[in-house]
Amino acid sequence: MMLLESVRVVRASASRRADLRVGLVLAMLATVAGCQETKPVKLDVHMMSKCPYGNEALGHALRLTQFFGDSVELEVSPIGKTVDGITRSLRGEAELAGDRLQLCAKDVSAAGKDYYQFLSCQKEDYARLPRGWETCAMTANLDVNRMRDCAEGKRGQDLLVAAFARGTEANISSSPTLVLNGAVYGGVRSFSKLAEAVCGAASPAKPKACNNLPKVEPVVVEVVIDPRCDEPSCDATPLRAALSRAVEGAEVREVAWGSERATELATRASTRYVPFAVIDKAIGAQPEAVDALGVGMVPLADGSYALRAGRYWDPRGELCGDGLDNDGDKQIDCADDDCSFRSACRAEKPHSLTLFLGANDAFSTRAIEGLQRMRSVWRGAAKLPNIRIAFAGRNTPAGPRGLASGADVSEEARQLCLQAIYPEDLNGRLAYAQCRTAQVLAGKDVWRACLAPQLDAATTSACAAGPQGAALVELSFRESEQLRVAQVPTVLVNEGVEVDGYDPAVVAETLCRENSGSPYCTDA
Repeated sequence: MMLLESVRVVRASASRRADLRVGLVLAMLATVAGCQETKPVKLDVHMMSKCPYGNEALGHALRLTQFFGDSVELEVSPIGKTVDGITRSLRGEAELAGDRLQLCAKDVSAAGKDYYQFLSCQKEDYARLPRGWETCAMTANLDVNRMRDCAEGKRGQDLLVAAFARGTEANISSSPTLVLNGAVYGGVRSFSKLAEAVCGAASPAKPKACNNLPKVEPVVVEVVIDPRCDEPSCDATPLRAALSRAVEGAEVREVAWGSERATELATRASTRYVPFAVIDKAIGAQPEAVDALGVGMVPLADGSYALRAGRYWDPRGELCGDGLDNDGDKQIDCADDDCSFRSACRAEKPHSLTLFLGANDAFSTRAIEGLQRMRSVWRGAAKLPNIRIAFAGRNTPAGPRGLASGADVSEEARQLCLQAIYPEDLNGRLAYAQCRTAQVLAGKDVWRACLAPQLDAATTSACAAGPQGAALVELSFRESEQLRVAQVPTVLVNEGVEVDGYDPAVVAETLCRENSGSPYCTDA
């Protein structure tokens, strides 16, 4: 009996020693784990500085830095190409300048939060880049002089070339591309999904914020379409994609024109055109989504929002081809003013160029310069093409609005009046347009100084400020609307073939192709 008790004591003692060893091992493992530092999740946003989708993603990324604090380290890396030592970007030198500023902000910032603050400020007005960067630098407590030396000097260019090379090496060309800890993120670009991805990428421990990820409430979105319209402008696919991308928990429902619900929604949204969307007031909990969807977002009285995406198709208007008086004005198809400028209703005019421009617009000025070069080649030809200038814009209840960024409608009225009063003096009118843009870019506004002696200022001013000028602008904008001119410069060859007006070689090639054997092409 004594022997049995002794065996039990020995076994119990051995068990205690085993438990002690296991406990010691667990404690050591815990100590080792505790000593392992959880590194911040590295979030790289590869983007072009003036890209709207890139800036939308940047907004989510900046919000992640606020939500997770030091657990997320954000860096923006520009996308572009370097060809024969020259850096190139989709939107030209202005975008390259914005790219350099982003890189230099990272380079000169003493703390991550200063860099993030600069990015946040720059994002708010990215379309105007690089304008206003000094204000953003001061807001972010960055040294303006150091920023300027970097962005305008060798350091900024070296950073840009290196960033482009990194993107090329990683085979990244799409703006935006998000990379988490070296792995390309392929999920939905929304804050909640990105937050989940950050928590999944964190190692070995998760940030405390992962225990409190935001809950997403469903948001009902009704998109109104007109099935009768087969124009590209009526395609609601981009609108649905934008809504699904920006609005977390979006439940997108399609409503066809002709239903009572569509009419009710159009009245609420105060819009004539489709497609458009009405978004439930639950969107108010997602201010970043409202910002991402842009200036087309209009708050409604009940807290919901309307997103007016359509610009051209009025489902209540004339359809211009079905043989019916759709709008009840006793005019059918091409006889209706709503259709008179439509492609199907325009007569072909051989040997003609119509340029749709924007007053004081740098891109339109380049188109004029290209036209002048073409005319110098054509000089002496037995027959020259007829050239007409028009301006693109919209006639809205609040008044006419030019299509070009910063367009000056009063200036467009002046140039249309010059064309009406001096139809034969194309040289004088084109020289005036070039001079006016140069003035505006230089911060000057003395339009009379740009007039050649044969162009009378008093006559021009009286026309532009009076009913004739207003009527010319209304007519030009109505023409551009019916032709669905979406950008300037746009050129119509023979009043029917549309080409991008930015490249004079393409314009000349199209003109000669459509007017084969013309003297100005033969002589060229």
